Amino acid sequence: MPSILVRFCGLIWLVIPQLGLAGDSNFDIKRVDASTISYTGGIVSGKSFVALEDALTDATTTLIVRSHGGDLHEGLRMGALIAARKLNVEVDAYCLSSCANNIFLAGYSKRLRAGAVLGFHGAMNTNQGQIDALEVLSEADLRSSLEKKNPYFNDLAVREWQFLRELKLAPNIHVALVNKLEAALPPNKVDWIVTLGGKRYTVSDGADSRDRILKLIRRKLMRQPKLLKSGLEITRQNPYGDALFFPRQSTLEKFGVREIVEYPYPNDASELGALTKGLMEKYDFAAIRVAGEFDN
Repeated sequence: MPSILVRFCGLIWLVIPQLGLAGDSNFDIKRVDASTISYTGGIVSGKSFVALEDALTDATTTLIVRSHGGDLHEGLRMGALIAARKLNVEVDAYCLSSCANNIFLAGYSKRLRAGAVLGFHGAMNTNQGQIDALEVLSEADLRSSLEKKNPYFNDLAVREWQFLRELKLAPNIHVALVNKLEAALPPNKVDWIVTLGGKRYTVSDGADSRDRILKLIRRKLMRQPKLLKSGLEITRQNPYGDALFFPRQSTLEKFGVREIVEYPYPNDASELGALTKGLMEKYDFAAIRVAGEFDN
């Protein structure tokens, strides 16, 4: 999802959309046999990539993964490593959010075990206009944009776009999957979180939320102008923060995903619902909503 800009009193602040499922801060990597390792748990910033890299040997060819995702930047680094090492990826039970977006897509071959759920969720580039703009920029333009800290082309957005291009996937794959998700499930009611002077303020979402946010900021700064020195952040909660999309194999293949060797898929929405409920009960993680692709 792209960042949002708010202009107030001649200044511009970057509004950061909240992405991602709440994931474990723990993970475990084990060697299954000479050619196979398993990764279970969250994708943790500053830790997961190094741990995965350290666990690999020249003989490693397969990664078994069970993860409900986590840090996007770390997931991109892991995906790039998996692609570079041409590791086969096998999903045990579930691979959600950053796991699906980055680890599964990067696999040399891709396999879902019976009953596994693959859930795509969010991304940095879910706006076709932003992708179109990235497509016409040269490498020099991209570097210049990042050096100038252009908020429209933030570091993660560029890295994600480059990652998909390196995998030879359509760069609008996440746009399409997010559109399908939002067509299938209703949004949750959300709030805006304004952090100013180290304090958090909640503003309910609505047609006039922008005006109410600006009134709040103006009122606080009129009383204490120095509050701005400690920074201002405006965050809109993700109305699909608990939602994931489980696409059919044919949908993924339309966007260039190849070498899917096993992809068992639920027969209908009822079966997908039962699978999702079973995963939540067995693995004791927060409630999620999963949409699939069915004829009715």
